[in-house]
Amino acid sequence: MENLNLPQIINLIAMTYFATASLYILFFALAAYAYRRQPHAAIPELKSVWVLIPAYKEDNVIVETVTSALKHFSKYCSFDVGVVADSLKPETLEALRNTKVKIIQASFEKSTKTKSINLALAQNTELYDWVVLLDADNIMAPGFLDNIAVHMAHGKLIVQGQRTAKNNNTPFAMLDGISEAVNNSIFRKGHSAVGLSTALIGSGFACEYAIFKQIMLNIQAIGGFDKELELELLSRKIRIAYAPDAIIYDEKIQQSEAFFNQRRRWISSQFIFLFKNIGKGINQLLTHSNIDYFDKLFQYALPPRVLSLGLPLLFASTSVLLHILFPQYVSINYFVAWFSIFIATSAAIVLSIPRRYFTTDLFSALLALPLAFLLMLKALLKAKGANKTFIHTQHGIR
Repeated sequence: MENLNLPQIINLIAMTYFATASLYILFFALAAYAYRRQPHAAIPELKSVWVLIPAYKEDNVIVETVTSALKHFSKYCSFDVGVVADSLKPETLEALRNTKVKIIQASFEKSTKTKSINLALAQNTELYDWVVLLDADNIMAPGFLDNIAVHMAHGKLIVQGQRTAKNNNTPFAMLDGISEAVNNSIFRKGHSAVGLSTALIGSGFACEYAIFKQIMLNIQAIGGFDKELELELLSRKIRIAYAPDAIIYDEKIQQSEAFFNQRRRWISSQFIFLFKNIGKGINQLLTHSNIDYFDKLFQYALPPRVLSLGLPLLFASTSVLLHILFPQYVSINYFVAWFSIFIATSAAIVLSIPRRYFTTDLFSALLALPLAFLLMLKALLKAKGANKTFIHTQHGIR
């Protein structure tokens, strides 16, 4: 190490970081191919379910979502639909009152999803077996609740459904849908295949009602409530199951500005929960053999996929240029190493993209990748403080 100068040391640290991230996602991308669906148990017992939908200024989509949810058919679940109506327009509230939905009206000085959920849980007087959480734009595919019920019949306490793109009408919507599908493969199928907990996301999941209420009462997150919920579950060694047949349609980001705001919020909450809990994660691993908890924090330390692709390629290209200009200082091995990381990351992502995305529209999405890369860099640089205020992603905007 004494022969290395500072730039070389920095390069080696960055290379190790990105190589570790690349090998991690490649391993689970390959593991996803070994995933086997849960065999059916005996016919699930009839369960009561509360389908809860927090809706903050979601006048464009909430009526459609509620109408679809009320029409959902389930053999194994009797269910009610509840909407937390936060800052909805009077005409939207009137339309909702003409349905059979349970309305919980909210008015917060500073709204958050956590506050909406906890208000609904505090006001509810019904006894439910599970709660299913949806976003205001989510549509349950036919059989969603029954597929969840099959997994719950195996004794699962929380089950994440498969969120799938509802739209691919713009290049950014296409990229967002592909990103979701890649995450489903790597962090859900791949993890389930090797016996680890699947990744939770903010909607499209079912949880035993009593556990959900107990944990949510202690959550105060402004952004990233699902990350705090996930860590609390894993700290109690409650493993999250994955139900790929339980499909939930989710509206994808359509414009670059919304993409930037959403990713900025995600990056901020990811690093906040990483640094806040890293000590606990090491303790959970060493003293409680809690691999799931430690693995989750390891995921939070991974770079976003767009940066995992773009930065190694950028560094590889820069290495070639520097080698040409200063061959005595910069070895061609730098290019080989960085380009190998780029290839491994690319392979993991390509292996994780469902076949349905390999259409002519994919080319338009690829053309948007350079802009997405720049926006992710900007989001990373401006992530500080994004988790201190609620950044709302409005849906139904074409």
